[in-house]
Amino acid sequence: MENYKQRIYKAYVKNITNKYFSFSPLEYRTLCDEFDLNYAPFLPQEKTARILELGCGPGFLLYFLDHKGFPNYVGIDYSQEQVDLAKANCKGDVVQGDFFEYLKTTKEQFDLILARHVLEHFTKEEIFEIIDLMRAHLKPQGKLIVEVPNASSPIYGSYTRYGDFTHEVSFTLESIEEVLMATDFEVAHSGPYIVKHAPKRILFSLLNRALQVVAKTKIFFDISIFAVGVKKEEA
Repeated sequence: MENYKQRIYKAYVKNITNKYFSFSPLEYRTLCDEFDLNYAPFLPQEKTARILELGCGPGFLLYFLDHKGFPNYVGIDYSQEQVDLAKANCKGDVVQGDFFEYLKTTKEQFDLILARHVLEHFTKEEIFEIIDLMRAHLKPQGKLIVEVPNASSPIYGSYTRYGDFTHEVSFTLESIEEVLMATDFEVAHSGPYIVKHAPKRILFSLLNRALQVVAKTKIFFDISIFAVGVKKEEA
């Protein structure tokens, strides 16, 4: 019998993501510009680097890798609808499947692994299993980039946690750092995911500064946060 997540993921584009995304060429380009603001400083130096994206969805981030000249990537997603969209918009290797099984069976090693809005769909125990598996497939000094819903946002916190029925958890900056450190990563960066829209970006930056002065903790208005972990050397 299919569980509830499998039933939702089968029609994820039709029932869920088309409410938020048009999947137009303009949208791919706009998100590409946002990824450039956020992720570009953490991409590998070598264009031949091997990159894996788990839960690649419709290929927004893979499109960005194409734009930045990184052809040697693979994206994997459970939803055939999303895989079809990714294949139509991206040049590299995109496969449909369960990434748990992929990580358990593949022998490949990667320079960078990306998990954008993936971890929140799993239980806490599963999250540790996923990150342990990703770490096992990173080369020495390989990087992991994870983007997750921002539970600390006074605007979006509850919405991002409960807006998708398949979400199990959400994160603060402290908790995503805690998880990475507990799984033997050095945290190279953590902070809010910056949007392209300049007025909103400036407003949130000002609000964040004021909020952190008052609350004296890492609270952000932004809808998402992301962190970059570097695989620690084996002891």
